[in-house]
Amino acid sequence: MKSPSVPGVRRFARIRRGERLLARGALCLALAFFVAIFSALPADRGTEAQFQAVSSLGRGNGFAIGGTPESDGLLSSLPATSTEEETQAWAATLNAQANTGEALASVPFYWAGKVFDALVPGADDQEQRFASRTLGGSARSEYFAHVMVGLRNPLLAALCIWLVVLCASRLGLSRTTAFATGIGFGFCTFFMPMARQPFGGIQATSLLLGAFYLILTAREALERGRRPHRHFLVICGLCLGFAWMSQDNLTYAVGVLVATMMFVLVGGHKRLGELRVASAGKGGEKPRQLQDLLLFLVPLLALAGVGVGFNALRFDSLLGRGAASLDLLGQGDLAPGWAWAGPKQLALHFVSPGGLLVLAPLLVLVPWGWVLSDGRACRFSRLVILLLSLGVFFGGGIAYAGVQPWSFGPGQLLPCLPFFVLIAGVALEQMRTTARGRFSALCLLLFGLLSNAGGVVVNHNSYEQLTAELSTATQSQVALPAMELAYAAPWAHWRIFRHRLAGLGEDFRAEEIFFIDGDLVLGTSPESAPGLEHLTWLDMQRNLGAEFWPIGAVLLLLIGQGIRLLLRSSDY
Repeated sequence: MKSPSVPGVRRFARIRRGERLLARGALCLALAFFVAIFSALPADRGTEAQFQAVSSLGRGNGFAIGGTPESDGLLSSLPATSTEEETQAWAATLNAQANTGEALASVPFYWAGKVFDALVPGADDQEQRFASRTLGGSARSEYFAHVMVGLRNPLLAALCIWLVVLCASRLGLSRTTAFATGIGFGFCTFFMPMARQPFGGIQATSLLLGAFYLILTAREALERGRRPHRHFLVICGLCLGFAWMSQDNLTYAVGVLVATMMFVLVGGHKRLGELRVASAGKGGEKPRQLQDLLLFLVPLLALAGVGVGFNALRFDSLLGRGAASLDLLGQGDLAPGWAWAGPKQLALHFVSPGGLLVLAPLLVLVPWGWVLSDGRACRFSRLVILLLSLGVFFGGGIAYAGVQPWSFGPGQLLPCLPFFVLIAGVALEQMRTTARGRFSALCLLLFGLLSNAGGVVVNHNSYEQLTAELSTATQSQVALPAMELAYAAPWAHWRIFRHRLAGLGEDFRAEEIFFIDGDLVLGTSPESAPGLEHLTWLDMQRNLGAEFWPIGAVLLLLIGQGIRLLLRSSDY
């Protein structure tokens, strides 16, 4: 039985000037928002270890951290009675925190921070004020390097929203729906709070999404009787190679997209050859097919070789940190608490108060969007999305879903999120045709915004510290907090924000935050950035004496340009 079609969805969509202007407008608005809310300073030692690997690379010392007050403090944080073997294991644990791809991509931003520090008047004074702070008892350093490295994720987050809008347009959704899909993904899922942090899965997500868009572009060109642009093929190979270097558990997902692009190129060139023979009696399509395959595969294999080399040097493993490094990561207080999620726990991670459907409510539309997906473009895309998502799940997403204490959302599942939202966008296209559908879609978007905005107004490290102190005080481990309303991060963050908004300081009653009977009082360290000082620009203004007006002017220009582009897109 044929799936019902969706009004407004074209069979083979082309990206016209109006769609491009719309995507650029969304890019400008998203960039202004994420730059305004990002947090440059790692508030926990695990994230700081990742920055220290970048710092060491930027200074030409390789991945092994050392040479700064923070790195020296991290390396010496074990008890004095620790054996040499324990010390070496701890150093290996710290070094393993940084993914190869993320660290390498962050080095240019690190250099930009050092150049800014050297050239801008007054930067030395702000660096000295920053040096008076501490992290785990160690002095701080390299403030503007932290800021520039922290800017990487906001830039990539805006790029992701731009790509979602373009992919939605490529799948044939109307401009209104494509824009709503991009905004819904960026601001109404756990992508928003995770994009604020200096590290995480944002880079890998943007690279997979970019490769997927280039695959759709190549497929559309071949179906219209043209060869894909050569530079698109090269960029797609680079994206997939770098995505694999950026996140260890994406081996299967990257393999799915590699196989998809090869299938598109081989099948597309075969059809082109048949058309040439039928129209002009000429062949010769094989050399072009081979050339396009090489343009795609050579950059991919080159980057894969670089990644394998780094893995062999860092972890004695060709495929990344792998199972051997999980033993290293399980030592010390940086242990992420990875554990296998059984069927019951996995189901609860979807429907619990801090589960996936609460942090990304648009996903409830995925089954409907799947049924509505019609036309060869949508059918092709949903099959690729299914296989890619299975690759992410079985590469680590199922095993560690929702069990990461440092992450506001299930970070291992983040690479799947934009692809599922694209399928949900097909359902949004149908919903926009009725008043009831538009109201329901608006409610889903607002609920997603509400459940995730707590991760913006409160630094997640504050929540982590309070839950850790509660576990110590009650001598009981808070297991899988996402499953209980009292501990679920989306709502506990709002209770922490309410407490701070009332001016009650950093002493929190456990009864108020976690509904624990008694008079137990919990506190956070100064490193958790009380109030809204985890927002970089507010911290610079209040604590480092910096002026806000330059960045404020840039943000206003981005907003104005975004609105102008959105208005212009309606003229085409």
